[in-house]
Amino acid sequence: MKLVLETNGGFAGSINRRKRVLLSEALNDKEYEDLIRMIQDLENSSVSQQIESTKMRDSIVFSITYEKPNKKIIFQQTDFALTEAFGNLMRFIEQHS
Repeated sequence: MKLVLETNGGFAGSINRRKRVLLSEALNDKEYEDLIRMIQDLENSSVSQQIESTKMRDSIVFSITYEKPNKKIIFQQTDFALTEAFGNLMRFIEQHS
């Protein structure tokens, strides 16, 4: 499984931010279990928000792309409306990529 974290927008929106890529094969068993739980939490959260076309000016948009065979899901949230489940998964990707 592969997860990709991308960040766009904000005051310095023109700065090229690198993508953070996490491959589940690089994790130990406990980390993998934690990752699966966080993905399930995000999928089950009542606010796995879609970005509105009229997003707030200077907001940062975070995208997490979750890829595994036969499945690709993109979760997006902004820094103005970041859920706990999304934030937890985002930090996990940052720490393990």
